[in-house]
Amino acid sequence: MSLEAIEWAFGLTDGIDVLEKMVLLSLADDAGEDGWMLLRSLERPAHRSRSSVDDVKGALVHLRELGLIKMDGSDIEAERFPTLCQVMVGSDGL
Repeated sequence: MSLEAIEWAFGLTDGIDVLEKMVLLSLADDAGEDGWMLLRSLERPAHRSRSSVDDVKGALVHLRELGLIKMDGSDIEAERFPTLCQVMVGSDGL
């Protein structure tokens, strides 16, 4: 868990909706101090955000477009897991 990533994610107030914030917080909670984490599936962030896997996919796409996360180049829609993901702590992306 990266406390820095969690605090950063909580501090984001513009440009993302509640679901995107919950998904980002879930990723930040699983991230190491360097912001990297292994995303094994979309089930965990979906469960934590009380949303569907499809909704989480959409949130991840938007977070990536904003530059708030990086993924290892895999296509989220293709559901190739596990995949590496980095929470871009400090980026305002908005």
